[in-house]
Amino acid sequence: MKPVQLDASASSAPTVSEKLAQLRASYAESLPRKIIEVEAVAEALSTRLSPGNSDRSLADLRSRTHKLAGSGATFGFPVVSDVARELELIADGALNSGDVLSCDVTSKISALVLDLRAALTHGIDTPSNSAVPSEAADGMRRRLLEVSEARPIVLVEDDVELAEQLKTELENFGFSVTNLHDPSCLKKVLNQSDVAAVIMDVVFEGDDQVATDTVQQLRSEGVLPQPVLFLSGRIDAKARLAAVRAGCDAYLAKPVSVTELVDTLDRFTTDYDTEPARVLIIDDDSSMACYHATILKSAGMITEVVTDPLMALEAIDNFSPELILLDLYMHVCNGSELAMVIRQDQALAGLPIVFLSNELELDSQLDAMRQGGDDFLIKSIEPAQLIKAVSLRATRFRALRALMVRDSLTGLLDHSATKQALDTEIARAQRSGEPLTFALIDLDHFKSVNDEFGHQAGDWVIKSLARLLKQRLRGFDIIGRMGGEEFAVVLSGAGLEAAGRVLDQIRMAFAEIKHRSEDDIFQVTFSCGVAAYSDYKSASSLTNAADKALYEAKSQGRNRIVLSG
Repeated sequence: MKPVQLDASASSAPTVSEKLAQLRASYAESLPRKIIEVEAVAEALSTRLSPGNSDRSLADLRSRTHKLAGSGATFGFPVVSDVARELELIADGALNSGDVLSCDVTSKISALVLDLRAALTHGIDTPSNSAVPSEAADGMRRRLLEVSEARPIVLVEDDVELAEQLKTELENFGFSVTNLHDPSCLKKVLNQSDVAAVIMDVVFEGDDQVATDTVQQLRSEGVLPQPVLFLSGRIDAKARLAAVRAGCDAYLAKPVSVTELVDTLDRFTTDYDTEPARVLIIDDDSSMACYHATILKSAGMITEVVTDPLMALEAIDNFSPELILLDLYMHVCNGSELAMVIRQDQALAGLPIVFLSNELELDSQLDAMRQGGDDFLIKSIEPAQLIKAVSLRATRFRALRALMVRDSLTGLLDHSATKQALDTEIARAQRSGEPLTFALIDLDHFKSVNDEFGHQAGDWVIKSLARLLKQRLRGFDIIGRMGGEEFAVVLSGAGLEAAGRVLDQIRMAFAEIKHRSEDDIFQVTFSCGVAAYSDYKSASSLTNAADKALYEAKSQGRNRIVLSG
């Protein structure tokens, strides 16, 4: 059957792209006026004002250049950002010194203002090759976000243009953003709605204490338990220390890298470790084994009890535990011996073994651990302490295991783990009769990205796509990095057309994301081929079909989804 193509050209009005273009154009139009205002402040400073008026003008200069430093590069004027940051640092240093403004300082300010004016001649750096989503597609994106339960974020930023820019880009990553331009409104919003995190600029109208004072006050009132991320044009230790004392959780420098911002938000707002820990309890005293199992189950863990030590290996194979809670003294064999037996299997070398015994002699405990144990707990341990000790060990094992099967750059499954997961899902689909689709995704012209913008920028692009896939797909969907710029997705319970629609929404959202190198802002697209298990009954044939569909997408112009049937 001829592949069915979901073509980017089929969409109509580019609503999101138009909005971004309008924002860039509006900023470019207003930039000369902003620079004229900076020039006026600089001219006033050069007239040798009295110390009081000089401080007010310096604060005004710091405020205006702070905004330019944060917004210039975001909207395509990186030179404006660089020069404005120099001006901001000079103004800040002069204010903090408390000295009378010298001719040397005013001369530096005047020279930099001339540089700021000259920076306009560099023009706006408008990303090219952006995808053009349709009105219908935009609505589908909004519905997809609603289904995905977008995490609500409050952005407190008095630079309206920058706030709108960040709002648009964060929404592409699946967040729901409320913009506030006045910090005094934050308390009301927090009281009226659920908020996952707060992003706040540091300087408002020349006052660099508003943000810290606001956060401190709301923290003290118990109104703001959510994570708070500060955005600032300052990177000095003094500013960062003030932010920490105010109670902020993260500090990001302007111009803001959206990929870094999203990465930070993910760290504070997403619970990736949602699966309960699996604990195997080996103890020939069934009453004690059941007691500990009951305690751990009360904390949401999944437990399996083995009272015959000789059945331990079979239980490990069937149950796949993330931790073994092992009695030290048993009749058939002691815990040390059983630990040595378990460690003989190289596949179990990293599985945590925690001895549980009433042995109080430290040397005996250490001897037991030397045989293969990782920790030693007294059987009389308080339930809360047992839960905490087991949970910490199991979580650490899960993290270490993830490192062994996951790609180091993206955190996605690596090539081998993805193939194994596909085999598992195909076997499950065979048993259940439910649909299953497999997709291969490849970034378009990625070599050009690395050549033109550098490998670090290329890594950010790869991480951005990985992050978007994790946010837009369901928690049980399998996502892997097959190598380089190629990704794979396994969607259980999804038919071909439904999978194609979801992936096409992700394609359009990714094409809207702006990536940043040291000097440039650019956008990247991807192509995707999708195949259904109903048409291809083995992992190899399913993978080959998706690969052929991907090749078709590339040959037809890239930035599109092709379904194979």
